[in-house]
Amino acid sequence: MLNVVEKSLCTGCAVCSKICHKEAIHMNMDENGFLYPEIEQNKCVDCRQCIKICPVSNPPKVSEKTYAYAYQNKDNHVRFQSTSGGFFAEIASKIIENGGLVCGAAYDSSMKLVHILTNKTSDLEKLQKSKYVQSDIESVYSKIKKEVLNGKDVLFVGLPCQVAAIHNYMEKDFDNLILIDLVCYGVPSPGLFKEWIDYLNEKYKNNVQNVVFREKSYGYATPNIKVEFENGKKIETCRDANIYSNLFFKNLTARPSCYQCKFKSVNRASDITLGDLWMVSEYDKKMDDNKGTTAVFVHSEKAMKYCEELCEKALDLATIVSVDARKLVDCAVPSNYYKKFWNDYQSLTFDKLIDKYEPETKMYKLKMLLKFMMNKSGVSKIIFKRKKRRKLGK
Repeated sequence: MLNVVEKSLCTGCAVCSKICHKEAIHMNMDENGFLYPEIEQNKCVDCRQCIKICPVSNPPKVSEKTYAYAYQNKDNHVRFQSTSGGFFAEIASKIIENGGLVCGAAYDSSMKLVHILTNKTSDLEKLQKSKYVQSDIESVYSKIKKEVLNGKDVLFVGLPCQVAAIHNYMEKDFDNLILIDLVCYGVPSPGLFKEWIDYLNEKYKNNVQNVVFREKSYGYATPNIKVEFENGKKIETCRDANIYSNLFFKNLTARPSCYQCKFKSVNRASDITLGDLWMVSEYDKKMDDNKGTTAVFVHSEKAMKYCEELCEKALDLATIVSVDARKLVDCAVPSNYYKKFWNDYQSLTFDKLIDKYEPETKMYKLKMLLKFMMNKSGVSKIIFKRKKRRKLGK
């Protein structure tokens, strides 16, 4: 029986499904809410194209050299709407202004995260900001290839495994295709994300229309999670808003392949890698304004022309990797309770699951209240900086 790749290594990129000319491969959710390929063996002709295109089985060639820069968008509104410094918004705007297209992740009307391809600058704001859930990119492979072959400039931004899959699907490098990946900490389950959204919809008797995982009302150094409902209600600094992200940061909910990621390296198959520059004061104190700074890693000559124009501050690569970008090279480490959590996920209702792993005790409520007060006062920023410096041994 043919399998595309060992399940524990599969990233769910769906490129195997797109390459199958017999339509024998379908992406289905497993019991933990992650997408995996399933093969209709009676349709399979054993051509093995799915194995050849799989970025895990056949990872694309990586760059030989990488350069690092710090970036801050000069438009404060754009920077506020961005997770870090607003580099993506700037380069995406330039691509569209020059007649090209941009492909990134956005929530659809049901709060499912999907990649869309657009030539409208008005769509860029919904592509900005981190979304802590795995996106579905299956529908954009053929669209990207069509536009690139027609001579259009296309910018794709996604996870390292998704970029590797796009790279393999395109079969060769194109000057008019810019691939951006991210300093990735792993991706939580889309199934778990949906259960969280359903829980909020039911509890608040209204539908969630947006989740901002890295909202900057209290500054870049104290990222806030804000859930927005269709009726205008918003929740933040409470258990309901933080349940999902807290489980993720406890290393309970990422995809199994994320804990043994095959795409961790400084040099990459992408043209650009984007990450956070938390400790920007270590490089330039004048840039430390608590509004967000992007760490930009450039891997190709075609990307360099954009970065040399946009980025004013060059950084020492080894320093930034050791200080702010360890996840370029290091995989996340699963919690000791990882297997137990997923066993419970399969047997418990969502309410009972969160009561077990994220109980709303009196101490928890006090912690949320203190966090809110510290965020508003700016104390959280000071504590964050001290923790970072202790890690650096300063």
